[in-house]
Amino acid sequence: MWNRNRNYYRDWRGAKSTDGGTLYTQFSHHIDLVLWLFGNVSSFRLNSANIDHPYIEFEDCGQVKFKMQSGMIGTLNYSVNALPGQNENSIELKGTNGGLKFSGPFLDKVDYLNIENMECPSFDEPIAKSESHYTIYREVVSALSGLPNTATLGNDSIQSISLIEELYKSQSDVH
Repeated sequence: MWNRNRNYYRDWRGAKSTDGGTLYTQFSHHIDLVLWLFGNVSSFRLNSANIDHPYIEFEDCGQVKFKMQSGMIGTLNYSVNALPGQNENSIELKGTNGGLKFSGPFLDKVDYLNIENMECPSFDEPIAKSESHYTIYREVVSALSGLPNTATLGNDSIQSISLIEELYKSQSDVH
């Protein structure tokens, strides 16, 4: 749940031809995370709407329901309509052997972890927001230059982009 006001949607932002949609520009990393953690999706459905941004050409909120090939089911709720200061970024999992919840701007805060035979991981100091994109760009430049890097592989990105394309094709608009 993020806040993106009218000032954010200038220049190329907000136009379908250059921005693509909220899943592409705001929440693609959440799609990346779902695929990375749980594998391939076997079925999905996107319900979306534009509730508070009549000046953009696509949705400003939505819900993705998905079933993974493993049989796991889940939802991804997203919005750019949060009030300033009320952003929420979290992932919560519940299963037969316990549950966990991570939150924070970089999903670097453990709200709870209660899983059989698992200890809570420790996190390094979070990356400052001003450095987060710089770190990614540095990794991409390293990868393109043939230098060691920790960047994800292109195929991982293609899988996420393909899923987002399919989600938009299957979209059900909520009115």
